[in-house]
Amino acid sequence: MFRLFTCCFAGLVMVPLLAGRASAVVIQEPVTPASVKQKESKVSVKAEKDKDGLIQFTITYRLPRTEYLVAHFELRDGDTILVKTDTPGFVHENSATYYVAVSPKHLADSKFELSANAAGESGGQPVALLGGTIFQIDLQAFGKNAPAAKGD
Repeated sequence: MFRLFTCCFAGLVMVPLLAGRASAVVIQEPVTPASVKQKESKVSVKAEKDKDGLIQFTITYRLPRTEYLVAHFELRDGDTILVKTDTPGFVHENSATYYVAVSPKHLADSKFELSANAAGESGGQPVALLGGTIFQIDLQAFGKNAPAAKGD
């Protein structure tokens, strides 16, 4: 009986500890042409082929509240990294828009991710809170049949 009580007590103690850690979970969410058509999608992606041959992407994220965002773009040629950028910032507006241009030749080796984290405050300064969502935008899926840009 004592053993049963001890196990139950240990379980009750562990639940709040684990629940507190669950708020720091990072969710990875693939963004595809099908997913952006869903009504609840926070991300929109527009791809157009420019007259210079590059595929121009406009990626917009709609914020439910102030968030800490990090846009990560990487362009490779096989194993060689050609470009790698990380753009962090606290965003207070209703949306954040990012622009990326990729040559069709490198489309399969390009990666764009947007990390969205809730924002808090410490000592009057904004701070990023643990956890959040990493939106993995499939640039190849959006760019492979990109129409010509209007005005070209």
